[in-house]
Amino acid sequence: MIKKCSSDRLRSKLVEAGYDSATVSKLDRTGLMAAMAQLMMKQSVSGLDSDATTQGDMACEIRFRELALEEKRIEAEQEQKRELRKM
Repeated sequence: MIKKCSSDRLRSKLVEAGYDSATVSKLDRTGLMAAMAQLMMKQSVSGLDSDATTQGDMACEIRFRELALEEKRIEAEQEQKRELRKM
């Protein structure tokens, strides 16, 4: 589903959320997705973004949340591996 969201769409959503447009314009696709994942984590407490009114927007929002959760899971696994190595 993330592939359905263009890089331009990601940029516009980040700028709408308050990110600096000059900084956002310099990000590649991976950077855009990472920034959006961070944004999604910040918004997770407040529920789905109220701007997500169409099904396409809602699908993007859901996919971004899935990516954010996956990123958290990977980070937790890496931290656990580091802790095991210390022992």
